[in-house]
Amino acid sequence: MDGLKLDKFLADNMWTERGEVVLNSLIQTGHQLSLIIQAEGIETEEQVKKLRQYHCDILQGFYFSLPVPLEEARRKIEEHCTT
Repeated sequence: MDGLKLDKFLADNMWTERGEVVLNSLIQTGHQLSLIIQAEGIETEEQVKKLRQYHCDILQGFYFSLPVPLEEARRKIEEHCTT
């Protein structure tokens, strides 16, 4: 295992005291185990800011893009990397 995916439920509930502690603890523990941490279901700028503050490695969700076909995803990635 080289990564840990964090379910959308965790991102949606990071605003409660318990949710914040659980999310931050999972990210810290994953990093201590040299895992890449990926948060799924990210939909708001506030979630992005908080997860970056926690040093989450990969963020995925509608905030960044709706699902797209593979070729369109490749094109978007290439465009982003060249700018």
